[in-house]
Amino acid sequence: MELSLGWFVSLLLASMFAYHNAARRHRVAVLAVSSYGFYALVAPAFLYLLAGTTILTHLAGSRLARDQGRAVLVGAVVVLLSALALVRYEYRGNPLLEPFIAVGASFYVLQAISYLADVRQGVRSSRCSLIELVVYLSYFPKIVAGPIERAAGFRSQLRTPRVVDDVLVARAAGLIGLGLVRKLAIADPLRSLFPPAALARPEDLGAPALAATLVLFVVTIYNDFAAYTDIARGVSLLFGIELSPNFARPMLATSVADFWNRWHATLTHWLRDYVYLPTSRAILRRNSSARNPVNFAVPPVATMLASALWHASAGAVVLWGLVHGLLLAFERAFLMRPERLRSIAHRSESVVLLWTIGLATLPLFFVDRATACSYWRGLFALSGSIQPLGWSALALVTASLVLDIAQQRWGELFFLGWPRLLRAIALAIAAVVCFLLADGHEVAPFVYQGF
Repeated sequence: MELSLGWFVSLLLASMFAYHNAARRHRVAVLAVSSYGFYALVAPAFLYLLAGTTILTHLAGSRLARDQGRAVLVGAVVVLLSALALVRYEYRGNPLLEPFIAVGASFYVLQAISYLADVRQGVRSSRCSLIELVVYLSYFPKIVAGPIERAAGFRSQLRTPRVVDDVLVARAAGLIGLGLVRKLAIADPLRSLFPPAALARPEDLGAPALAATLVLFVVTIYNDFAAYTDIARGVSLLFGIELSPNFARPMLATSVADFWNRWHATLTHWLRDYVYLPTSRAILRRNSSARNPVNFAVPPVATMLASALWHASAGAVVLWGLVHGLLLAFERAFLMRPERLRSIAHRSESVVLLWTIGLATLPLFFVDRATACSYWRGLFALSGSIQPLGWSALALVTASLVLDIAQQRWGELFFLGWPRLLRAIALAIAAVVCFLLADGHEVAPFVYQGF
């Protein structure tokens, strides 16, 4: 079921009351009960999957802490990924099994894998008790769509919680407000401007509309996902727990690698640590040459293919991952050399490469290969409608870009430094805009809800 705002706020207030009035030794248990209560409201049919994942991870982690056997790690990872594949590629999208949506499975399975890998590598600060592991995997502010946390940092916050003072509450309110603005004032209005023909019959549209739709798609997905992360981080701060930022103004990226370090950063860093680096080290053990072309190409391709499979198993998405992996390899081999980095032209070349290839391959991400081919033909066709998407779309994209530039220049919560009167006026305007945009309209689910 889709959790209503009323139910979520009620659960949040009850959890905050219980958490802040509980003895410190009982606070982790309060978060565990609250998190499972949240999941029971959202996806009760898959509580068994969450609980089973937690028990398997705890048992395998305990074994790895004793003997660090590779077979235990491999076996546990295979079981976890198999369970994820089952619910992602069998149940999801089947109208007969609509209630069976394993909300957040992709996120807590990745956290379970990272926990086991860290325990096997001897990272003592990652070892969690069972109740700590329950909260680490099921913590309700982040379970639906991340961010993907590491056990060591999260566990340390559970054991030494921060005092929730006025400064922390102000930051929490700022993040929640920022998330609501991105969701209600930018992402959802942009979503409503998508021309339906772009996804079903792209050949009916002209190149300007098709190109504009690609930009709208990127900006919409970005603001929607960034909104969820901001709200999750703000809610978590009300419990004194800091979650990792997931976005760092990716629209301002200056290279392909820079973009992926800024976009869905916790997934990017997970893939770097558990796919890219192990693959690179395995290749270097066989050939330690710094100019080994295999090491330039295979790790980024393997990483982006893993990212594509995490998003979907469709052949078009896998092809998208392959192209972006090769793009990263090309950039690393030819554009990131020291002599190139000193060149004034380097940044412009990387930016052109990023946005030209990035936008051109985007149809593979949201339509099948046949429709993607029609989309590409439409981008170069001289026939069809050339009606632009309108000033509303341009204004919303510009608003998103201006917000990013302000955050880049003055900090993520730059408005908290404004004079009190100016803050109050800005808050009132944002509240009115969000209310007017949400009133009478169904708020679209977050794009990564159900992963």
